[in-house]
Amino acid sequence: MHRLIGRLRPAPPPSFALERTRYIESRQPHAYAPHDAALYGALLRQLRAAGNIELPLFARRAPGGGRKARFYLRHDVDTADCVEKLPLLLDINIAEGVASPVYVRTDGTDYPPQTVAAAVAHYRAKGVEFGLHSACYTEDDYLGTFRRELERFADCFGFRARSFTMHGLGSFRAEIRERFSEEVVARLPEFGLTFTDCNPRLRQYDYVITDCHPEPGTGRRYICDDVIDLPRFFDAGRDHLVLTHPCYWR
Repeated sequence: MHRLIGRLRPAPPPSFALERTRYIESRQPHAYAPHDAALYGALLRQLRAAGNIELPLFARRAPGGGRKARFYLRHDVDTADCVEKLPLLLDINIAEGVASPVYVRTDGTDYPPQTVAAAVAHYRAKGVEFGLHSACYTEDDYLGTFRRELERFADCFGFRARSFTMHGLGSFRAEIRERFSEEVVARLPEFGLTFTDCNPRLRQYDYVITDCHPEPGTGRRYICDDVIDLPRFFDAGRDHLVLTHPCYWR
């Protein structure tokens, strides 16, 4: 019998999880803020054209599984500069036919919520969804603060928020934020809400494309190459996020 010496089976392809880990460990800054808004438009076109990606509405929970990777989009309005530049990104969303909801703070810490009221009215009329961007965990009475944020949202904008996201402050009061996210999930109807992505029981992102990676030592914010060249490891039936802040764009 003829024996084949040294013939090896081909190595199995790396798993999606391993590819993702390798990619994250090797990625480098592509550009520092402020970013050219044309990059955002190009990213939306890539997502829309990708055959293995779908773009569901952010506040609609999708059943598990599926044949495509799900990509959700959201704009967080963190600062007064975000308020000023919000139309820049929303006009691109509308032009590209790719919807992204907007989450607005009403705590008054970085801007009065009334300053975004005109933009909310204008773009809501064009079909853009607006919700609350909450920082309630910075207070000991976080549920009471959350309720007041929602009431202020309704007073300022003339309608009630149906979904919310969390304003990130790094490790500041992280345990309180986690406690709030656990408590609020069971009480969403009590607050008139239908969805939040603050708790992995409702949605957990496998990968996030964002405009605000912090550079160690300087605090400068940057984007990676995933904005201009989508990675190829996205899992079918899993959730992913494009998280943007208008203050980092021009």
